[in-house]
Amino acid sequence: MNLESPMAMPIDALIAGLGDLPAIRMLHDSQWQRTFGRIEAGPNPMLVLAYEKPQERSLRIQVSATEIAGARRDSDDAWITIASCSDDPALPTLPRALKVYQCDQIIRYRPGKRCTFRGIAGGRPAFIKVLADDRGAMIASDAAALARGRHLLDFDIADCLGWDRPLQALTHVAIEGRPVPPLLLAGDGKDLASRIGHSLASLPKSGIKPGYVFAAKQQMKRTAKYAKKLRKLTPRLAPLSNKLVNALAHAHVVVPDTPHGTIHGSPHPHQWLENHGRLALVDFDRLSLGPIEIDAATFIAELDFEAGGMPAESEAFLTAYARRMQRLDRRLLTVYRAHKHFAKAFKSALSIDPNRETRAERILRDALRLLQEGLR
Repeated sequence: MNLESPMAMPIDALIAGLGDLPAIRMLHDSQWQRTFGRIEAGPNPMLVLAYEKPQERSLRIQVSATEIAGARRDSDDAWITIASCSDDPALPTLPRALKVYQCDQIIRYRPGKRCTFRGIAGGRPAFIKVLADDRGAMIASDAAALARGRHLLDFDIADCLGWDRPLQALTHVAIEGRPVPPLLLAGDGKDLASRIGHSLASLPKSGIKPGYVFAAKQQMKRTAKYAKKLRKLTPRLAPLSNKLVNALAHAHVVVPDTPHGTIHGSPHPHQWLENHGRLALVDFDRLSLGPIEIDAATFIAELDFEAGGMPAESEAFLTAYARRMQRLDRRLLTVYRAHKHFAKAFKSALSIDPNRETRAERILRDALRLLQEGLR
């Protein structure tokens, strides 16, 4: 990396020099795969990475712009710390949870936030999610309400075994099925998209009442938070970011929310499984009451970023969803879709990618154009 002084260096210089660090080269040479990478802005900007390898504990890696107390001191690695996910200070119960639930494989590790792994709970194969906060209590409560109404749903759900407060662990029985994204992308995915739209509509029609509300106010708060961080990280994009946030705020005045229903909160294609003609939906962490357009926007916004945008699949999903719901405000759908694009731009700006700023700018401009054209 050739840092010549302990003064903070630009984030993009950190990214450019990442592959030159001996420790990173060693990981790559040893078949470790990077599964996560984000920029943490602040007085001391750093890159936070996660690396995974079969049969090994995931690694948390921080690459800082300045020397880190207690860091490795060999060559350029004075600016890097490497630790097992078990040593994540934000997840102090993880080591015990990995033992108690007989961890078989770590599925996804997000440094400082959560770790999901496969293990055994209640004598059954399960997925266990260790969280850095107490959100699991409400998630488990809502999961119980969801289970009571499962006969009203046209998709399968995983049984929630509850919230283990001492271990900060949320457990769900493993559910069978093939991931939906490859099936959607395999050719003509219109039929599958239509099935998903029809099935998802059974959730708001079920009458299940979760304990959280997520609507325009909450969405604007989340987008404003992203915008604030984005402006600090990429000041050049501040005017464009501000313009889009203001346009979104105005859009919510012009196009008010529709009556609230039960929504999943994040039913993008990666949350769906297909098992011999039966669909399953997982990860109800954001189950809430809100306008149904949020769920519809979440699903098609994910397709927007696939090659070609998948318009036929998006329209098949929306047609089936609207037909069963007997309502869908296309203008409000556009507003929430633009919010999802803003979130994608924010994540792009945080990514470990030398083209991160250019990509984020393109997404912001496309989102603004989408919003303007959709509200004409």
